[in-house]
Amino acid sequence: MAGVTAGEIPLPAIRSTSVDDQWWQADTAEARINVYLRCIYSTAFCDRIREGWGRLPEATRSLIGSFRHLEDEQQARVANVRAALTRSCPLVWGVLDDAAIDAALSVWVDSDEFWEGVGRTLPESFCLIVYRLSRDEHPFEAEVARLQGVCNALMAMSSPTSPWPSHVVSMRPGGLSESFTSGYRLVDENGLLARDRVSGPNHAFSIVVRARLGAVQVESTEVWRKP
Repeated sequence: MAGVTAGEIPLPAIRSTSVDDQWWQADTAEARINVYLRCIYSTAFCDRIREGWGRLPEATRSLIGSFRHLEDEQQARVANVRAALTRSCPLVWGVLDDAAIDAALSVWVDSDEFWEGVGRTLPESFCLIVYRLSRDEHPFEAEVARLQGVCNALMAMSSPTSPWPSHVVSMRPGGLSESFTSGYRLVDENGLLARDRVSGPNHAFSIVVRARLGAVQVESTEVWRKP
């Protein structure tokens, strides 16, 4: 059995919000609301709408109003999302600095995934973004984001279908469990985040997250070590 690294998990590329689809030019209430909502979260989308201002229906332009107003609203909305994630993702905040978190948050709100909810919970969707942005140069931080996403989803007792390829989810009386193989130990014998970063390709660990009554327990067991 070989060690498993973060980069080996086949997740799709992050898709930035596109305005190539002509939906945003539609003169309908649904299109107007969608354009406005994306503008008050996404700087990139707002910039693209500004560039295509002349192609927007008059009613949509009236709803959007001034871009200065949008910028102020955008800052407040994204700050609220960041505050909520701070509470929901303590493991991620423990291994990434503010610059990395802000960069991941910016990519996320500029992507279709912010609206489509690819994770089982909002925090897990964010963790999927962090994972893909970090896995090549910061694999330990990527694996911590993966663990955080799973913990959050299981605490919410959400859908048993995992967005993480190769994860195994099991139903059991009173709760769920989810297991995956990592090149990092991730947690110590007390279930706390491990700081020694024992890692692959010379190691492989089975990580099991169990949830019951809104609490989670994480266990890490070494399943392979290079002779």
